[in-house]
Order: sequence, then C-alpha cells, then structure tokens
Amino acid sequence: MAVLTGVSHAAEPLALCFAPPHAVAPDVRSQWQQELRLILHHSGYELKLAACTPESIELRVLRSNPRQPQALGAARTSQSRIEPVVEIYLDPLAELIGTRLAGPLGRAMARVTAHELRHVVGQQAHHQGGDFPEGYSAGLLLAAKPAHFRIR
Repeated sequence: MAVLTGVSHAAEPLALCFAPPHAVAPDVRSQWQQELRLILHHSGYELKLAACTPESIELRVLRSNPRQPQALGAARTSQSRIEPVVEIYLDPLAELIGTRLAGPLGRAMARVTAHELRHVVGQQAHHQGGDFPEGYSAGLLLAAKPAHFRIR
C-alpha cells in the first residue's frame, strides 16, 4: 500500500474496504460513508470504496476489543509499521455516545475511522494531543464539525 502524504489541490483517492462487507446495517453504513466523505474532502482525499486488495485499507467493524474494552478503534502495527488495517469497535462507541441510531452512530464511526486512518496514512503510531488526541468525548464525536477530524 502506498502511503499518502500531504494534501494536494486534486483529491487523492483513499481506497477502503469493509471486512466483512455487511458488518453494519445499511443505514449506519450510509451515514458513515457520508460523514467520512466530508472529512476526507477537508483532508484532500476522495473516498473510494472497493473490494479488498493489497492497495486498500481494510476496515474491520467489530463489537469490541477484549484486550481494551473501552477502545473505540485501533490501527494495527507490525514491526514498527502501521498496517493498512483499521478496526472500529461498535459496542463501546455506541455506549459512549448513548445511542445506536443510524445518524449519530454512523457519524461517530466515521470520525473514529478518520482518526485511525490518520495513523495509517501518516504512519504515525503516537498521539500528539491537541488535534490528534488519544480519545474523544461523546460531545466531540457528535457535535464537532467534520473538518475537526481531517487527516493532516
């Protein structure tokens, strides 16, 4: 997978695939896709959803992470490299925001996805606080503008 760097004037495609493809309800996935497109637009990228290939970033939507039950998401690492695999954990995310309604859950899911994509795209393992914190509040996940979550 090529690591995307910088923000150009023309949107760079960012290929993502769901694994498994039907991990979330269609209405939640639709909200996730709409919100993630906005975030990526502010980041200089264009979302490309496709079948999983070696060039795509795999999005795994799981119920939770048994090793870190409060985690909302994770980017996988291997030998000090961030792999092109992002995990989103629905149960702790829904618990944090207090709902499983499609709109709020899809939006929050997209925002956590963007955070984890920042690890992958920038090959950045550590958080820097400020605009790249280790965690988010329910209020921020639900109320902030999409540009707040852009990939830098």
